Amino acid sequence: MIEICKFGAQTWPLWTTVMGSSIEFVGFVILGYELIQTNKRSLLEAKSLAAEKSLFNTMMIDDGIVGEPNSGKATVEGGVLGRLIEAIPGREREAGRSRKFILAGIGISGFGVVLQIAGALGQAFCN
Repeated sequence: MIEICKFGAQTWPLWTTVMGSSIEFVGFVILGYELIQTNKRSLLEAKSLAAEKSLFNTMMIDDGIVGEPNSGKATVEGGVLGRLIEAIPGREREAGRSRKFILAGIGISGFGVVLQIAGALGQAFCN
């Protein structure tokens, strides 16, 4: 027998596996929650864009100063393109928040899986 099996050989592998399963479930819930939220946001945005009647309301193009690169600019206001351009900063924030939730869910689930493996190995070696 392995030394680790002497102390609580019948219980510690089982409790380790139970804890691992519970922790993995929490990670799964976090990932599922984030998936649902991302889906809701995408559907709401798609519906609001579909309601727009035009591609854009106004477009302004400034050639800038001759001879200076990148001195010109273009502006699009209203319509589908205008709303998409206005939404870029908000999308970047949402993507960062979503990434944090996803990484947390993956990390928590991974930790739970490691505990389950340790419990299973304990059961295999101690029984």
